Amino acid sequence: MIKFLKWVRILFWGTALTVTLAMITFAIVLNSQLINTPKLPYSHNISNEYPIDYKRSIEKSRYSAVQIHSMGPTFMVSSTTGTYFKASEKYYVITVEHGLHGPCALLRVEHDGKSYTCKEYIKLDKANDYAIIEIDGPIPNRKPINIILLIQIFFVLTFIIIYMLLGVISQYFSDSWL
Repeated sequence: MIKFLKWVRILFWGTALTVTLAMITFAIVLNSQLINTPKLPYSHNISNEYPIDYKRSIEKSRYSAVQIHSMGPTFMVSSTTGTYFKASEKYYVITVEHGLHGPCALLRVEHDGKSYTCKEYIKLDKANDYAIIEIDGPIPNRKPINIILLIQIFFVLTFIIIYMLLGVISQYFSDSWL
């Protein structure tokens, strides 16, 4: 009977120690995830030393950033970040190609603990190390970069520059012929 009670005591303290270590491990993991959350709104923790346009770029980048988790056929998991953008009323993420290990069905885009599925790999470029992924819809609390608007602005600025150059060239030739 005494041997039995000794085993019960050892089992009790072993279980208590195991549960305590498991709870400490869980608390450490949970705490490490909470450390990465920003304490201030994004616009308040950008240095005032930067010019305004640089601050706007940082803010756009922060509000369009997402996490990507990819699992391969050998159960190897990788985590990367990506930039969330919108083009032609569809939602995409651009990220590094070397971080994608498996098919689209095994990839998840995450933000604020919510997961969004991959619809299709649009472009996987190993040489330049980028990938474009179409996702299943908008991500709340994220602001996608509007690619079409950027392209339109680029074309308008290009047109203005060409128009100004043609004006300067025509003015130069008309003055030189006088």
